[in-house]
Amino acid sequence: MSGAAFRLRRAPRLPRRLARLDVRAVAWMGVWLLVLPVLIRLVPLPRLASIVTPRRISRRLAAARLDGRTLAAWADALMRRRPFGGRNVCWKRAFVVYRLLRLAGAPAAVCFGVRRAADGALAGHAWVEVDRVPVPAGDGAGFAKTFSYPDASAPRAGARR
Repeated sequence: MSGAAFRLRRAPRLPRRLARLDVRAVAWMGVWLLVLPVLIRLVPLPRLASIVTPRRISRRLAAARLDGRTLAAWADALMRRRPFGGRNVCWKRAFVVYRLLRLAGAPAAVCFGVRRAADGALAGHAWVEVDRVPVPAGDGAGFAKTFSYPDASAPRAGARR
């Protein structure tokens, strides 16, 4: 057989600028994944949410138009690695994805909810919503929302009352 039959197809390359941006976003995810477990022990949840919320929009991230599904997949991949605990923890993923989506200018909210399992025990979950739609789609289904930041009923910044 010819060597051409065994040649692997390379994935299409991303533009150089976007690839560099992806690396930077994943690096910041790693930093936040290391800092969040410390902060959650020191401050209450609403205060932690305000700390994680960026004060301004990043023009570079806004131009890249990052989607929440990709960000959640990156966060899950990082959290499976040893320095980040080796397991997925929904609240860490939700905060990291929330922060990057807010930096990109998306109207994201981090949400927490509970539901009763079949055996009667309470189960908790955290997820991100953009314009009240869970990211990734279906995340948070079946959970009664107990906390969201920023509060969905509060007017958005710049909105008239």
